[in-house]
Amino acid sequence: MEVGLVMGDLNYRKQIFIPLVSVSLILLIAMLWMFLSAQQLIKMGKTKVEIEQTRYKVALLFNSIIEAETGQRGYQLTGNTQFLEPYERSLLNNEALLKDLVRQAEVFHFLKVHMKDLPILIDQKFKILKRIIQTELMAGSFSPHLRPSDRDGKLIMDQIRSKLQAADGLLTEKGNELVEKLYAKEKQLSIGALLISFLIICILLFSYYRTGWLFENAQGNLKLAEQFGHLAMHDPLTRLPNRRSFDEHITKALSTARRKNQTFAIFYMDLDGFKAINDSYGHDIGDGALIVVSKRIKEVIRGSELLARVGGDEFALLVEEFSHLIELSQLANRIIASMQSPVLTIHSKEITLGISIGIACYPNDAKEIASLITAADSAMYVSKGSGKNRFTFFKA
Repeated sequence: MEVGLVMGDLNYRKQIFIPLVSVSLILLIAMLWMFLSAQQLIKMGKTKVEIEQTRYKVALLFNSIIEAETGQRGYQLTGNTQFLEPYERSLLNNEALLKDLVRQAEVFHFLKVHMKDLPILIDQKFKILKRIIQTELMAGSFSPHLRPSDRDGKLIMDQIRSKLQAADGLLTEKGNELVEKLYAKEKQLSIGALLISFLIICILLFSYYRTGWLFENAQGNLKLAEQFGHLAMHDPLTRLPNRRSFDEHITKALSTARRKNQTFAIFYMDLDGFKAINDSYGHDIGDGALIVVSKRIKEVIRGSELLARVGGDEFALLVEEFSHLIELSQLANRIIASMQSPVLTIHSKEITLGISIGIACYPNDAKEIASLITAADSAMYVSKGSGKNRFTFFKA
């Protein structure tokens, strides 16, 4: 009888102990899996942030070189040494940006092939810009006769652009892959959290809050990554798409136009009188004028038309849906008319701006993106030379 009681007691304890141990082991394994998965989630989120930060630096580097080139051209055209400020500022910025990108290439090994020759190419590009500027400074009025050819500079710039675009493409591809993995991992973690909560709700109480914190941390990393991605493709002052974003939209428009046998147009626009505002009132007032101008242009274009800021006071417009050139003329007139009222009032003085527009159409004017942009830019300079504050269609 006593033995039977002992055996019964042992069976009872076993019935309680074994399920409890089993559940505890399952819970321990599940918690370990969740912890490791959550750590992977955070690591992937941080990697995604690093990728978008690197994309942002790639965009900054490219824009810095463009700014230096724009400053050199501005000085070359006007002889005003204030245009050398962007060039000198780019010299300082590029060194730090290049170091960061080379350091990131050690983390993202797939970037090494594109970063390998980039410092040399950028150094060569700035040497060419420096040589042109020195020729202008030393030769004075004779500089047009002594000015060196910029053919090598254009070839090097094309190589720099190609390498940076390839690096950005690889970073974008890796970033998209990480996003898919992040969402899949989040789904797995959500299911795991529900199963563990179902097994032992009390034991999971602390783990539940810990898991919630991990989820919030991962979501924060995703939002931060999206913010960096947005900054890489938009102008921080006007919030308009930047040159990189505009180039991507033109590429898509060209692909669609070729596939569907359609046409599209590019407006290249430069503000008239903007430099005088910067010189007289400072860059803060100039920035305010750019914001007003961007808003006015957006008010007179259609939602299907893409407006971008592609330079200091340069804007570009992509028009994909039009039937006749008269529509483009009407649109150009609306943009010019939007500048008629003062953009700012300073000390009771009304400040006005004009806008010169060049228009090029695919496929009549050019069939490649670079040629089409060049055509629109050339037409814009014709508008400048014809009295400003007007539009001109490209003529070969």
